[in-house]
Amino acid sequence: MGILNGVAGGNRRSRARGLAGLGGTRSKKAHKDVDFVVRAHGRERYLGKFYEAAADAMYQLLSGADVTIDVLIHSEAGARWYGGDVAVAAYKEDPDASVFERYEIRGAHLIGRVA
Repeated sequence: MGILNGVAGGNRRSRARGLAGLGGTRSKKAHKDVDFVVRAHGRERYLGKFYEAAADAMYQLLSGADVTIDVLIHSEAGARWYGGDVAVAAYKEDPDASVFERYEIRGAHLIGRVA
């Protein structure tokens, strides 16, 4: 679950307002206190931008791997950049957590041609 799907509360608009991966200018920017780690095929790749992590995760998924994207937030400022007030509140609950959010992506299945 997580900030995106409402565990932290609030309405969908306020939850999604600052999320780095939901478009706008933040999806193409980085914050010095936010990292995205893509894990697949037993390897880890650290990326600074959500769109880079999402693209890498999709590539790995299509190659047959189950993928995780971990969001690492190292400061309150990073939490604010990532998800606004909702993310700051979640960060303050456990600032020493090693992973702020984890997205598990599984099961890309080639369906073939669809008429």
